[in-house]
Amino acid sequence: MLDPLQLETNQPSATAQEDWCSQENRSLKIDSPAGKKINTSQVVMAEALEAVLTPTRDKVYLPQTRYYGSKRRLTEWLLDEFEKYDFKTALDVFGGTSTVSLVLKHLNKKVTYNDILESNRTIALALLSNKPCSITNTEFDQFVSNVVPERGFISKNYEGIYYTDDENKWLDGALRALSGIEDSIKKSEILYCLMQACLQKRPFNLFHRKNLYIRENNNKDTKFGNWATWEKPFSVLMSRALGEIQKTRWVSEYPPAAAKTECNT
Repeated sequence: MLDPLQLETNQPSATAQEDWCSQENRSLKIDSPAGKKINTSQVVMAEALEAVLTPTRDKVYLPQTRYYGSKRRLTEWLLDEFEKYDFKTALDVFGGTSTVSLVLKHLNKKVTYNDILESNRTIALALLSNKPCSITNTEFDQFVSNVVPERGFISKNYEGIYYTDDENKWLDGALRALSGIEDSIKKSEILYCLMQACLQKRPFNLFHRKNLYIRENNNKDTKFGNWATWEKPFSVLMSRALGEIQKTRWVSEYPPAAAKTECNT
């Protein structure tokens, strides 16, 4: 489970997948809570905090989750339903990608996030912190540029399954570089970006079967899938995800917390 102190299927058809992607990527009338983009590398901390302390009803930014079952497309309905009730605290029992917790935070509720999956824990640490994004653009660029591809666990065990050999080696190098980062928040932010990049480079954003051949044998003059995204470097897609973290993080009156319970099974 998260440490509160650190929080400051079956394969669908090509048509179905295209429809799903178009819905997932469509505008939700969202922006940063104050209706403006915050670049902490260009403004002083005081200005950044002042800009995000007053969210508006129709300006809640939710990052793209790229997960089936995400509540992102239910944002407007969730806001309408939650506003019917008078409450101050909320427990997001199955926190998942943090979408519901972010909606509750937007409504200035005291939120406690809970999830057993380590990957979801990483997402929550990256998105729910009550402070601006910890890692700067410069630090992020340095991390990416310092990645040295190597033949490690991914390369040895997942050859020909999800990514190309060169991509597997880059991922192994990135994990090696991540192991040297001690700051838990910065580490989660980079890992979140890496996870999002990995999802974007997968057909259907899933890891449910060995289907690298879909990428390798796809005719790039067809409308099937998002082949242009598949072929972008991890670093480019990670940079996009970092921008989403920067727009998601803002200061609320009640910093999100995390359940202290542990699962021993």
